[in-house]
Amino acid sequence: MPKKIGRTSTAKKNRTGRPADYWVLALSKGHTRLLRLRDGKLTEIDDKNFPLEYEEQFQYESPSSPRKVLYFSDESRIGEVRLHAFFRHIGHVLEPYLKKGRVPIILMTVNAHVSEFKRNTRLDDRIVRNIHGNYDHHRVSELKTLLWKRLKLDREGRHSG
Repeated sequence: MPKKIGRTSTAKKNRTGRPADYWVLALSKGHTRLLRLRDGKLTEIDDKNFPLEYEEQFQYESPSSPRKVLYFSDESRIGEVRLHAFFRHIGHVLEPYLKKGRVPIILMTVNAHVSEFKRNTRLDDRIVRNIHGNYDHHRVSELKTLLWKRLKLDREGRHSG
């Protein structure tokens, strides 16, 4: 069941005077959540695609696996290749949601993942805000409070990571 949070009077308005509409991608190697910020409400998407776990296929593939996989002896290179594959997978899974209008994305993730995610997906032009940090264990209500605070700072011309 999607988690909904009530309206807030601090909702950022778009050019038509209505509250702005965003996709919020809370990206991590633990699990990745997709949320929709619309009309002052933050709703977590809970369906067959999200939340998305950093599954076994991205964590480990043995050379004897029947699937074709890249095999490297350097552990750091293996981790990098798996992380990039996970980011590409997220980009692919997001496509159906993004086809529903030109809704911008707020990316919430650790600083090290921002450029790698943008480099491995075609979403750079859709991402309008990066909020740095690990949000694996934040409740939807906590994310909503954080988002409104950051969007308010943006409106006031004061940016914070």
